[in-house]
Amino acid sequence: AEPGQLEFEIGRPVTAMAVSNLKSLEAKRSLGRLTVRYEPSAPGECVVLLRSPGWSVPLPLLVPPPRYSES
Repeated sequence: AEPGQLEFEIGRPVTAMAVSNLKSLEAKRSLGRLTVRYEPSAPGECVVLLRSPGWSVPLPLLVPPPRYSES
């Protein structure tokens, strides 16, 4: 499985925690942005928990996974 990266434009502090199928996870915050780099342990779905502080508006519970194609 190939490493990947996700970028979040978000105006509050957010932490990322690996939940399943991840060999490595690195989250870096900068002003208004969270960059998450990951490497799966095996092909398939990877799960990461994004957590925001209790004082902020909650993040959406579900976001559809990106489309994948081997073409």
